[in-house]
Amino acid sequence: MVSLLTLLFPNSSDLMLKDIELENTTVILCVESTKTSVACPDCALGSSKVHSRYIRQPADLPWMQYRVRLHLEVRRFFCPNESCPRKTFAEPFPQLVQAYARRTLRQTHWLEELAFALGGKPGACLAEALGCSASRETLLRLLRGELLPPFPTPRVLGIDEWAWRKGRTYGTILVDLERHCPVDLLPDRSVASVEAWLRAHPGVQIVSRDRSEVFAEAITRGAPQAVQVADRWHILKNLTEAVEEVLKQHRSVLRHLGDEDPDTSTNEEQVSSLAPQAIRPLPSRHVEQGQYEKRKARSERYEQVLALHQQGLPIRAIAARAGVSRRTVLRFLQAPSFPERKRRRKPKTVLDPYLEYLYRRWHEDECHNGLQLYREIKAQGYSGSPAAVSRYVTALRTGKWLKSSPEPSSLRSYKPHQAVWLFMRVQEKLTQEEQADLEAFQRRSADLVGWRDLVQRFVTLMQQRSIEQLDVWIADAANASWSELRSFATGLRDDRAIIRAALTLPWSQGQVEGQVNRLKLIKRQMYGRATFDVLRQRVLYRPSTFHGKCA
Repeated sequence: MVSLLTLLFPNSSDLMLKDIELENTTVILCVESTKTSVACPDCALGSSKVHSRYIRQPADLPWMQYRVRLHLEVRRFFCPNESCPRKTFAEPFPQLVQAYARRTLRQTHWLEELAFALGGKPGACLAEALGCSASRETLLRLLRGELLPPFPTPRVLGIDEWAWRKGRTYGTILVDLERHCPVDLLPDRSVASVEAWLRAHPGVQIVSRDRSEVFAEAITRGAPQAVQVADRWHILKNLTEAVEEVLKQHRSVLRHLGDEDPDTSTNEEQVSSLAPQAIRPLPSRHVEQGQYEKRKARSERYEQVLALHQQGLPIRAIAARAGVSRRTVLRFLQAPSFPERKRRRKPKTVLDPYLEYLYRRWHEDECHNGLQLYREIKAQGYSGSPAAVSRYVTALRTGKWLKSSPEPSSLRSYKPHQAVWLFMRVQEKLTQEEQADLEAFQRRSADLVGWRDLVQRFVTLMQQRSIEQLDVWIADAANASWSELRSFATGLRDDRAIIRAALTLPWSQGQVEGQVNRLKLIKRQMYGRATFDVLRQRVLYRPSTFHGKCA
């Protein structure tokens, strides 16, 4: 049968439990050593002559709802070696508590686990609830002082950036893709720091990365023998961005699906076919005049930018002369025609929930009395003014409405980022409604027919990992009529080596993105106030690293 002493101190067989006391909510264990002789720490000569005794009171792990404290009797011995500089020494307890420590080794290990899992303040709150009092400064000190076991140099390395402050300051994370764990964290994403790390860890054979030029240059310098692999998800994401830029130039094609030729009918016919939410009063005359003047000035700037570009001036000079930003100049030059400015939708009003009722009463019941309609919807809970109802009734009577008003539910519209997936997904995965919308797009713009086929060919190429079709697709895309696709194809041609590796090797950035997500969770758990050393310790820590392997 296992004794109580063995349960309490499994790693210290030379201890003896003298007494157990209860003081409020604290259990006190009185313990002393049973050794008859102790070796001097300097000369290693054993001594049994006791000089004095004193009591140490280290805190131990709690037991149920009780805190536990040891009363450890420590003996001080005379050193029998006259030539030893140490005259007396205290007996050590290496398996129980360190010298001068106020807590046992096992409680210290508990607090370290809390610090690595939760950080400073949350860890301190949980430690207090568990019966192991420690301040957040203590937990952070334990976290910083823990030496993580060295990681072997990874054969397959994943590298990516992570944000200290998004859009401003970035760091670099390095992940062992074979062992599924991060190996290091760098405080920046410069070429010099990544190159220095790679030179200090020779043996990396494969590196998975996104298409960042910074990482490409650093890997080429620091590990020229390594095979660089592009991430397939990032390649498709770059294509998605190119598709969206093209669709931004076809906003008119993406609007009012189901109404192929809205301008051929009269106002009266349109009013009778439109749902009630499409009918809005026209703006005042001075608003229309102001909008016209603004569009005219913007059109003149557009013509000026085209003229200066034809003269051979650089982008910076064109922007300075036209009085616009370089980004606006690039947008003007990339557009096939004058880019109309997208109008903002009007916000919903208190009358909107009752428009369908008013529309039905007007056309089906032929009730044309605005005051009567106001009384009816007021009884239903309408809290607006009669003037809003009067303006709506006037719009119904005259058949005038704003073209920029929200589209009726029967006429569908897409934003560019929504229509992207109609071109990226294969035909079989589209719903019947989406297939009908895609056919409507292609009827309105013949260019989109061949253009979608080109996009679908690349998506199929990436899914089937067909290297033979890569060069053919790049050549076809280089001759496309859209500059965005030509630019995408040029990038693929420049990165042909890493694209081929992405199609032949199984490695990707999936694990790295997961580790970046974990890093963000840890950083936000500390409210973004963690210093780099604390963040690095927590990111690289794994509970099983103390057992010699990475989780």
